[in-house]
Amino acid sequence: MPKKCASCANHTNNAPYVVKRGARFYESLGSAQPSSTHKSRAERALKILGSNLGLVLPILLLFIAQILVGGFFALVLLAFGIHLGFHPFTVFPYGFVVGSTLGIIAALAMGILTAIFVSILVVEARNAVMGVPYTIGEAWKEVKGKVEPVFVVVVVGAILFALWSFVPFIGFLLDLFTMMYLIMVFCVLFSQTGPHYLSTGFNKLIQMASKDALTFVALFIASALSLIPIIDLLALPYAVLLCVLFIRES
Repeated sequence: MPKKCASCANHTNNAPYVVKRGARFYESLGSAQPSSTHKSRAERALKILGSNLGLVLPILLLFIAQILVGGFFALVLLAFGIHLGFHPFTVFPYGFVVGSTLGIIAALAMGILTAIFVSILVVEARNAVMGVPYTIGEAWKEVKGKVEPVFVVVVVGAILFALWSFVPFIGFLLDLFTMMYLIMVFCVLFSQTGPHYLSTGFNKLIQMASKDALTFVALFIASALSLIPIIDLLALPYAVLLCVLFIRES
């Protein structure tokens, strides 16, 4: 009987290879689900998070890294202003260019940092769902092997957020749905194989909205809460767990 790898979600008969990777199996018969699905994914994700509070660590490290990077760019901008003497006729033409350039670089750096730590979180969450031990070091090794697609996701996210900044009234909602999409894409990237992680992430999100409204609403709320500092320490891991569970079971 064909098996489905609990790590990559691909059908395979090469059991020794996948077992060697530390993954576990469940039988795959059509749309068969693991027996634990009598509880909603929202409940199970919350339970997994409660027993794996170590998932908070990557987001905590991201928070610290963002403070350090933001402080560095702020000091650079301050030093530039001091160098020009803060004279308005001097600062405006050059300060505007330098400030804008530093802002773009800082935003890109923040985006890359966020993508790296979220990727580490996704790998750890995937392993937590499977009951496989995990560490940040091991997760980072796996993330390093997919640096190129992670960077692609950063670029796609940056383009979408930039586009929505010009949309009045509903721009915030578009930002929120984009964040849900990006979380799903990262989960697909580290849960399945194949080059179509961007389109698969979108399809999975649509599938969640149409087939599992409760999980979709929970993901929407968790994504919104993850925009709030401190609260994001729990909200973002919970959002990732929701996506990982849905990908494995859909």
